Amino acid sequence: MEFDQALRSWTRFRCHGTDLARDSAPVPETTLGLALAMASGDGYRHAEVLRYPSVTVYPRLFPLVLIRTVDHVPQVRTLAIEVLPRLIAASDHETFAAMLTVACRLQDRMHADPMLELVLTVLRESADDDILAILARLEGRSVRWAGQALIAKRRLQAPQLAMIAIGRFDDRLQERCAEELADQAVPQSDPDLLRPLLKARSARVRTVALTGLIRLGQFDGVDEFLTDRNAAVRATTQWGLRRAGMEPAARYRELLQPPPPSPKPVIQGLGECGQKTDVVLVVPFLDDPRPQTRAAAVNALKHLGAELDLSRFLIDPAPSVTRAVVAYLSERRTLPPVETLRELARGNQPIHIRRSAVSLLREHGVWHRIWVGLTLYDDPDTNLSLDGLSGLGYWCRYQAASINAPIDNQLRSELQALIRSRSNVLYFDTRQTLQWLIGTARPTTTY
Repeated sequence: MEFDQALRSWTRFRCHGTDLARDSAPVPETTLGLALAMASGDGYRHAEVLRYPSVTVYPRLFPLVLIRTVDHVPQVRTLAIEVLPRLIAASDHETFAAMLTVACRLQDRMHADPMLELVLTVLRESADDDILAILARLEGRSVRWAGQALIAKRRLQAPQLAMIAIGRFDDRLQERCAEELADQAVPQSDPDLLRPLLKARSARVRTVALTGLIRLGQFDGVDEFLTDRNAAVRATTQWGLRRAGMEPAARYRELLQPPPPSPKPVIQGLGECGQKTDVVLVVPFLDDPRPQTRAAAVNALKHLGAELDLSRFLIDPAPSVTRAVVAYLSERRTLPPVETLRELARGNQPIHIRRSAVSLLREHGVWHRIWVGLTLYDDPDTNLSLDGLSGLGYWCRYQAASINAPIDNQLRSELQALIRSRSNVLYFDTRQTLQWLIGTARPTTTY
């Protein structure tokens, strides 16, 4: 479509003396020659080229013919619609998939209905294996559009729906096919339609299949998904076990004693549905050699409401662990001292440790946020430096008027010194706003 628009403008103004827009001018009967003429800015040229028998020889021209079916000239549209069935008959799966992609993008154009009806009818009337092969070559919006059109006309039966749901197709199309299967299985009380979907790679499909089975009262084998890697699948399984009169947290406790070879999903599940007394089962995994397990333990402790000091894990070598610790400390409001965080933020620590310290420093209040911005203004790490620069500018423009927090006199002096040292790099309005706010803020009251 971009090619068509660009060529239309190029030939309309006769750029470089091209003759492609001139009716009856010789056209090289090659893919490029016919494409240039078919996308020219002259409707007579379009009609002339569509009559060429060689148009059906070059598959790369077929999507351009689709564009001509929504041309603003009625005669061109008629010619394009007439030649379209021959092009589709000569197309392989890849070419027809390309045509469907263009058809999807043209669906909102005026006069698109005849073309859409034609290509979708051909798709619906194709053999089952051909339909699956064509859908496998589509992606994004076009495959969802084509798949929905097939589902709406009940063209895809249970075997095809299952093959799409568990195959290598677009995630959302897989989910839609799984939902269609569930809509058939539940009224028919046929759980066998859904059981094959439990092996799908897509977590969305597994979730839909589990939901349908639970609605049918089929709980056999459901507990196997308590340790699924996906949180939505685990949550659905936990819901199903409760409906069956079982307690999922008890099952998680059993799985942790003794610890399984891969404890991460078990820890995650216990954190999602356990109680505060389960903290003792999770704490030993804070020292696990696997970073993902340590991060899962920190997140589980957060969900369980543990009252622990996890600040020592801010220097963990794994970024996933430090991010989890930041979330835990922020939610529990058990922030490490300012000096400790400053040392981590300014020291020769790995970048993920510095970023974690900066995040927690900002939680100490607005004046420490300003300190972070001024300190990181010229930081060697580009992301931290840009964060400091943009953060200060945004804060001074949109949030400065709402600041009424008191400030410690020592921190006031530090900030004023930082502003003076940055006087040559701070924007003038930012510098003035910061000086005024820091200078007029009331001091912290001591008792």
